[in-house]
Amino acid sequence: MLSLPILASILFLFLFITLSSSFLPPPLLRLQTSLNLNLLIHPHSTPFNSTHSFTSYPPTHNYIKHCKTILKKEKNIKQSLLGFYTVNGDLVDDTFIYPTPLNKFTYSSSPLSLILSVPRPPILKFLIKTLSTLGISEIVLCRSDKSQRDYYGSHLLKNFTSTDSKGYDYTDNIGEQIIEGLVQSGLPYPPKIKLLGVNELNRYIKGHSQIPEYGLEYDFKGFKKIIPHLTETNNTISKVLSTSSNAKTVFAIGPEGGWTDEEVDLFEDKGFKVISLGESILKVEQAAVVCCGVGIDYYNSREE
Repeated sequence: MLSLPILASILFLFLFITLSSSFLPPPLLRLQTSLNLNLLIHPHSTPFNSTHSFTSYPPTHNYIKHCKTILKKEKNIKQSLLGFYTVNGDLVDDTFIYPTPLNKFTYSSSPLSLILSVPRPPILKFLIKTLSTLGISEIVLCRSDKSQRDYYGSHLLKNFTSTDSKGYDYTDNIGEQIIEGLVQSGLPYPPKIKLLGVNELNRYIKGHSQIPEYGLEYDFKGFKKIIPHLTETNNTISKVLSTSSNAKTVFAIGPEGGWTDEEVDLFEDKGFKVISLGESILKVEQAAVVCCGVGIDYYNSREE
């Protein structure tokens, strides 16, 4: 039987944890607080007059606190409407007022794209944010033999089909991760993201009706096509990139456990080159970031 002092200590610890957690901000605000706000990006705007627009936030929003406590200014603040060029605007009574952008909505123009087998929701959340920060142009989310079917029904993908669909406003869970990634990067141009439907079977693959869709209907014409796989090959990302003159590259990142051999064969039939990322078995998010990092370095070096 526990002694009175021990019971008192346990009770104190329980009360401390309970009361402390009640004063913590909700998860979204905790996440936002950890962001580096290198560019304030507004998901939407309202016309203010013939030349300016505005976006309002609650007083507790991280943008408001950042301007008042970190920047300590409310004039000439660097900001952008999502998908438009960066401008300077003012903060007036918790409302940002800025010149209305005149260009059309623009997606990222990066030469890198990704086919990604849908991972666990926390990993997908991390990857959407990170790939947005890295400036990836397009992300095609697909199923695979080893991916869990219930990942498609997660809160993160609920009611989501594509950022390119009519009426999409970036206010859902996917849009939130995109904006947070762009706020970190300081660039306002988002990636295109497409979630392949449950019954969207690859129309290019005949006689394989039992196999899920892989995004191969995205022909990626003119792309270097690379699929990392744990296999014995001397092919590396750098070798494939340096031996092809194609202006763009798409990586096919598999699920935990990797693509099956049959899946790899299907990708190879569509022109993908199998490469090795070394002897280490990487997690999905590690493989994706490694591929994108090498790709970014390659294309940056070509511009020098």
